[in-house]
Amino acid sequence: MKQDSSRNVLDDSAHEWVGRSVTYDSYPVTAMDIKKYCIAVGIEDPVHLDRDAAVAAGHPHVVAPAGYHMAIRHTVPNLIPLMDLFPDGGGPDLTPPSRASRRMAGESSMSFHSDIHAGDVITVTKTIASLEEKVGRAGPLAFVTYDLDYRDADGRSVVTETYVRILR
Repeated sequence: MKQDSSRNVLDDSAHEWVGRSVTYDSYPVTAMDIKKYCIAVGIEDPVHLDRDAAVAAGHPHVVAPAGYHMAIRHTVPNLIPLMDLFPDGGGPDLTPPSRASRRMAGESSMSFHSDIHAGDVITVTKTIASLEEKVGRAGPLAFVTYDLDYRDADGRSVVTETYVRILR
């Protein structure tokens, strides 16, 4: 028996989006951005805030703490005009066609390959890795899994991340 696609969250063409990628504008990392991030999350280690302390610890400049890559992920793709935002306040950022009226953050996991320092220029590529539909207590859900690769100006991967967005 064929499943009624009108009860699915994803449109019929959504699965064609698996493998699609977008590479965002490069993000120049500054000592001030790292400092703002550290203050916001309560990090006080001098290697993140003071160049001399960072150099004394063997770094070329202040080093971003683990998790700083999220500031990049939430900045570059979201520099879009207000009129292009979805009703939930998010942007079209590689979201496959769906009947969803809500989008929520799901699971995220990451691997850190090298440090990010002030002066680095980071480029993020986001790829739809998979789509899966399930039925939850409140109805149908779709899980969109993204792979994100953060690379420095030399093309070296500094962080890889898998992120799931839930559509409802």
